This record gives sequence, C-alpha cells and structure tokens, in this order.
Amino acid sequence: MGISIEELRKLEKDSYQILDIRNETEISHGAIPGAIAVAEDAIDGHPEIDFTKKLVICCSRGEHSVEVAEALEEKGADAVSLNGGYIAWLIDTMKQKEAEGGVVPINTGKHIYKYWTAIMEKRGASFGRPSPV
Repeated sequence: MGISIEELRKLEKDSYQILDIRNETEISHGAIPGAIAVAEDAIDGHPEIDFTKKLVICCSRGEHSVEVAEALEEKGADAVSLNGGYIAWLIDTMKQKEAEGGVVPINTGKHIYKYWTAIMEKRGASFGRPSPV
C-alpha cells in the first residue's frame, strides 16, 4: 500500500514517521526533513522508530519501499510506501515553493540531475561517457 505526498500532508505530523531507506550516497544528495535514515535490515529494534505510529517508507522512486512496507505490515506495523519516493517529494516541494511565489533555487534542476546521475551510474548507466566495462 502506498501514500501520496498530498495524503501525507493531510496527516498530523505527530501521527507518522518517515523512514528513509536509501543508501548514504543517495541521502547525501538530499533528504526529507525529519526523516529517519535507516537501512532496511536495521528497522526492527531501531531506537528512533516508534512502531505505534504510521511508518512511511521512502526510497528513491517509491518502488523498493513497497516491499519494505509490505514486510513491516506482515509483522503488524502500520506501514506504507511513499508514492514516487524522494524524487516525488522533491518535485512536489519545488512546485509548492513556486506556487507560493517563492524562489526555487536555480541549482535545483542540477540537484535532481546530479542525484539521478549518481543513482543510474551506480546501476551501470554511462550517460554518453565510455562505459568502464
């Protein structure tokens, strides 16, 4: 089961926790404020996680987090995957700032490009550069 950014915004902030299961490199490019960075195999027994709250699992694109949320649900937790993951949150935040008349930093597009490039290169993409293989 998943939750959209819009649905998440409607929840009371004290009623849920966001668990960011991305790796350190991905998180170093940006994270959702207040999210707990935790490896998926370290969720059980993690001292910062309150299992009485809804657990919103966040990965890069909202795909891997589905499996993690389902596994937590099987253990009795109220867990959901953040639809679209960190990228959806980042894009939504930029749109919200723009709609409010705020300035979206000029380097935001570079931030997204740098983030996706790092992820895809880790998965073997070369982006026009000669492949190391």
